[in-house]
Amino acid sequence: MTSYIPLNQPRQIRIIHLAPGSREDLLCGTIETVLLGEASYEALSYEWGAPDRVCNFGLEHGSTPITTSLHQALRDLRRKAGVRTIWADGICINQDDLVERTKQVTLMGEIYKNASRVLTYIGPDADDSSSAIEFAANLVAFGVSRIRHSDPRIHIPEELPNLGLPAITSPRWQALRKLLTRTWVTRCWCGQEFLLNRNLTVMCGTTELRDWELFSKVVRLVFARRLPAHILPASGQDPLAIGECVFALGGVRRAILDKRAQFRLSNLLPQFHAFQATDPKDKIFSVLGLAVDREALGVTVDYTQATEELYTRVAGSILSLYQDVNFLSNNLGVKRLNLPSWVPDWSSWVFGTEYVNRDWYYKAAGSTQAHIQPRVRLYLPLHSSPD
Repeated sequence: MTSYIPLNQPRQIRIIHLAPGSREDLLCGTIETVLLGEASYEALSYEWGAPDRVCNFGLEHGSTPITTSLHQALRDLRRKAGVRTIWADGICINQDDLVERTKQVTLMGEIYKNASRVLTYIGPDADDSSSAIEFAANLVAFGVSRIRHSDPRIHIPEELPNLGLPAITSPRWQALRKLLTRTWVTRCWCGQEFLLNRNLTVMCGTTELRDWELFSKVVRLVFARRLPAHILPASGQDPLAIGECVFALGGVRRAILDKRAQFRLSNLLPQFHAFQATDPKDKIFSVLGLAVDREALGVTVDYTQATEELYTRVAGSILSLYQDVNFLSNNLGVKRLNLPSWVPDWSSWVFGTEYVNRDWYYKAAGSTQAHIQPRVRLYLPLHSSPD
């Protein structure tokens, strides 16, 4: 097993030079240390899946362990001829060094933003996914053609053939359902990886999707009742959560890249509430790189602190900086963490807990301005005074 050479400069990163080969060849390459912004590379976004690193990536003087999902992604991405240069967290960050991991996660927003392209790998070619991608494109064309006129027959399974669609028993529907409900779309880190680079390619196995918004369009048409509802859900998954994730990715990406909006952390947390995280601290860290106020809030990536401490400090910082209690309306649902009563548990939000616009509702206090001085971990004192 290869030992990592420490990164001794603040903006140093590692990149992989992925050696070419056929599918059966050993997966191997070399690792180079470079300064962020001074090297060309493609950044890989993928689902970690099972955390056990049971596969190996061959290096010049040994190998490094990687997860099965990363092994699958790199096998599908490597070229038959010619080296491919990639940044992938499972190899480029020493996962056994918590200090390095913390520093590198802080840079991840810049790593994805500076990449020549982001490769979003949604998983291997399986469950007839190639056919499902083609079918999805056909369904989008079908749904868009009927966007102004709803046909109730779309929700009657027996009527589907009369509309020019496959019968409800066709395996094409099952293949599409499995494709749409792959869990990559609900990963909390998917947001930062998906949103920060204009040059994005979505890949399923070795197939490049011509339209990265294909999934978003299908889900939107289902929710608009222009496509059959049986496309969603899949067993064990919440169709509302899938829809929330897809809508958040599409909407925030367009706003960021078109420079139409900048997002505070308090705006991002409710928008990404449906995304899942193995480590609840990542519910904060995964959107931190998107937040325009991250420095003003003083929130930094630190995996050594307790989740309860992180959530409480974030809530206190938002209150202190903006003197606005509206985001506390997110504090709904069952708390899984041992938090003060006023602190939202961002690890357990459910559909419908986004905070409301304060101007929509009656305000008993009128124009009185709250003055908030939160004392982290204990309680939240509130004082008011006339404007």
